[in-house]
Amino acid sequence: MNLSQFQWNRHGANRNIYFRPESVGDRGVIEQIFQNEDYRVSHWPQGRALLAQYQDGQGGKRPLIIDAGANIGASAVYFHTLYPQARVVCIEPERSNCTLLRLNTDGLPVAVFEGGISGSDGHMFLQDPGHSVWGFRVGDSGAVKVPTVSPASSAFWLRSTATIPTSTWRLSWLPTRR
Repeated sequence: MNLSQFQWNRHGANRNIYFRPESVGDRGVIEQIFQNEDYRVSHWPQGRALLAQYQDGQGGKRPLIIDAGANIGASAVYFHTLYPQARVVCIEPERSNCTLLRLNTDGLPVAVFEGGISGSDGHMFLQDPGHSVWGFRVGDSGAVKVPTVSPASSAFWLRSTATIPTSTWRLSWLPTRR
């Protein structure tokens, strides 16, 4: 796999983010997260409330960020850097994305589940709607079978090695086409 690197420096953390230079999706996710800071929450009223709660220490509870559709792990690095006390759990169904996700989060306390998220534990199929490597989904048909897990099930928490939280941040964005 031919890889390039993007170096991100924030809050004293220097991190190389590896990506496929020919991938519109990889370049797009780096631009979206690190250059545009689309995942910065401080400009939303709810985001400011979450930040205040995080800064107050959560009453000794560890926040949880579920990154469903984690792609190459850029968002996991971003979230870990900005919220180092939070537990980051990544869910990504596509194998080559998971390879980069693991590379980009190597050494970070980030859990990776290679599969999809659904209403129940089991299996579904990988689907590519044609949005480069950042638009994979799981559905009822396809050629590649992937495991799925429901966030409501104990299997999710066991696979992620996260503890069941009493305070959970559920942050989810779908990529937009420009």
